[in-house]
Amino acid sequence: MFQLLLRLKRRLAARYRARLDDWVESPRYRLIQKLFHLSLTAVVIILSVVIFPRQELFAPPDFPREGDIATADVVAPFDFMVPKSKEEVGAETRKIERETPPVLAYDRAIADSVQRTIGLFFDRADRLAGMAISPRLRAGRLAQEFPWLDLAGLQAPRASGGWLSLRFAAEDVVRREYMAGVFPDRSFLPPSESPFVIVQRPGSGDLPLKREQILDLEGARERLSAEFAEIPGVDSLERTRLVGVLSDLLAPNLVYDRATTEQRKQAQLADIKPYEVRFFRDERIISRNERVTAAHAERLAALARTRAQTAEQSDSLLPFLPIGARILFAFFSVAAMGVHFRYFRPRYLRRTAVVLLLAILWSIVLIAARIALAFGGAALYLIPIPFAAILVTVLVDLGTALVSTVFLSMLISVVAGFSFPVFFLGLIGGMVSAYSLRTVRRRYDFYRPALSGALVYTAAIALLESLRYTPWEGILAAAGCGLVNAVAGSVLAVGVLPIFESLFGFTTDLTLLELSNLNHPLLKRLALEAPGTYHHSIVIGNLAEAAAEAIGANPLLARVGAYFHDIGKMEKAEYFVENIRHLKSKHDKLTPSMSALILESHVKGGKELALQHNVPDAVIDFIEQHHGTTTMSFFYHKAQMQHPDDPVPEEEFRYPGPKPQTRETAILMLADSTEAVTRTLDDPKPGRLQSAIKKVVEDKFLAGQLEECTLTLRDLHKIEESFLTILLGVFHQRLDYPSPLEPDAASEKQESGSYRPPANGERISSPLQRLNRPSI
Repeated sequence: MFQLLLRLKRRLAARYRARLDDWVESPRYRLIQKLFHLSLTAVVIILSVVIFPRQELFAPPDFPREGDIATADVVAPFDFMVPKSKEEVGAETRKIERETPPVLAYDRAIADSVQRTIGLFFDRADRLAGMAISPRLRAGRLAQEFPWLDLAGLQAPRASGGWLSLRFAAEDVVRREYMAGVFPDRSFLPPSESPFVIVQRPGSGDLPLKREQILDLEGARERLSAEFAEIPGVDSLERTRLVGVLSDLLAPNLVYDRATTEQRKQAQLADIKPYEVRFFRDERIISRNERVTAAHAERLAALARTRAQTAEQSDSLLPFLPIGARILFAFFSVAAMGVHFRYFRPRYLRRTAVVLLLAILWSIVLIAARIALAFGGAALYLIPIPFAAILVTVLVDLGTALVSTVFLSMLISVVAGFSFPVFFLGLIGGMVSAYSLRTVRRRYDFYRPALSGALVYTAAIALLESLRYTPWEGILAAAGCGLVNAVAGSVLAVGVLPIFESLFGFTTDLTLLELSNLNHPLLKRLALEAPGTYHHSIVIGNLAEAAAEAIGANPLLARVGAYFHDIGKMEKAEYFVENIRHLKSKHDKLTPSMSALILESHVKGGKELALQHNVPDAVIDFIEQHHGTTTMSFFYHKAQMQHPDDPVPEEEFRYPGPKPQTRETAILMLADSTEAVTRTLDDPKPGRLQSAIKKVVEDKFLAGQLEECTLTLRDLHKIEESFLTILLGVFHQRLDYPSPLEPDAASEKQESGSYRPPANGERISSPLQRLNRPSI
């Protein structure tokens, strides 16, 4: 997906580049760009206020935080309540839902019916026992009156003795069993963590019973059998048959009442108090020198929320003051970055990608800070300021990264409740990570911020926490979060770097290292089609790299820019003097204006070639700016000589520019002119080389070609010294070997003492000197 978007971007850019170039130069574009920058600024400012809870805006900056020691008494300025947290309310709710005892509805009609039926059974059996009829007839009549009972095998009731003596015991047991009721099967009781069950008896109130006290049919029969077993004088077989008959008369009269159970549960849930404690005005919340616990912090947060709610209901400006203060502080942090760009990096204000990058990174850090603040504690040390510092260092520059770290840490500390530890540690972590990655030449250079940032960041965290008397467990947890932050920042930066680099058009040192490979298709083609220009670019690359190192610019960018600055000469290589293999120049047959057009075309053609091969914009700047707006003086004077009576417009013989905008492109301009001028010297002695270099620098300075870059006079002096050092190595003197001798033989002859060094004043020529021709 990413590669598809990247290809689409390149195709659209190549197709509409001409229109885009014209659009970029229009005043309307400048206006829209400024409005877009202001919009990004507004987004960051609003985000810094909106994503944080409103009640935190009303918390005074001097409120102690959890784990701090209160420096003064904190009293309630008005009455307020401390609400329970969602976790506490949720725990109480879950407890009620789990532990609400089930309600069993008691059916008195069933209990009375069972007891009446048993009494009727024994009454009828007693009457039959007093009749003068046969036992068989008595048993038959009893079976006819209770046809639903299985009376088979039961002996006929006798007037005295037998199972009629069990009547009172049976009636007493059944009465006691139905006092609490009988449930069908105790295993079918509704699940609940409450050990009790509520038996709801009409007119008698609720009867709480333990689950094991609930009697079911099986238990009632067992209890009846046990009670009968203790009565002597009754035949065991007859007792067993009678228990079976009476058991058939038992019926459950308890049923689970789901509606009543749910109603009682909802009533208990409604009784949950939403607040934990109530404070009255002037009541002390925290005493001086008392450690702020989690309970204290919750009370202070409740005070801030109450203040926010009170302010919202007020008609005054009080509700807007805390928000306005945060917006003002956030605006100061963001505006400070704009001031930095305005006075120290003005070219970045013309690059929307830089402003957009900072807006995205700041927004990411703000959102991460919001999440960290929600967790609190050691999570505050996971705010990814080192990650943002690393990306800005690699994609923009070290100075911008350091300034961004300062003001981003300030912004995070403001939205975190003016927390000094957040500002201090964010500043340390970001600056160490940025400074340790000030130069990137290899992928494993990203280990430097991971290592140094982890050491310094964790040490600072441990020191700060120890000053707050944090226990060792808390110090280790905080230091661990700092270690994760530093290491993860480097890892994530490496992962997302290609995305930012490609989509936003940034050029990092890693990309420049890839372009510095002389096997690049454009450089290989330049070596074949324009070998003189290729050699010229290599020499200029050495000059530009040395000068950039001398003044603290980017030497890698200067060298790569030098390699590609003249690739446009490949289209008409034979029209440039370094590629001419014969004495006669093709410009002799052309008019000066036509020659000027050819020279000018190598800038436009080079830019087109670079765009076709996806060369970064930072390198294309060298192609466009290495001549600035200088005049092609040779052909301009030639045109004046051919038309002495007519004025020759100088604009026709001037490069389109723009002038060098950066120190690196300015160095390339000076190196290009210096290399061309010094090759025209017949005798390049150190003094003459130094004078030629100084003359080139002065001419460019006086012509105003350096007025749009940030080179100082001190930088120009260092550039002159570095050019001289390199050119002395290029134009070093060689001894003329006798023609019959091979180089090795000459060396042997010199070592043997038979080789005579040149006398004083004797001229020593070199192959470079003999091949020198005036450069166009």
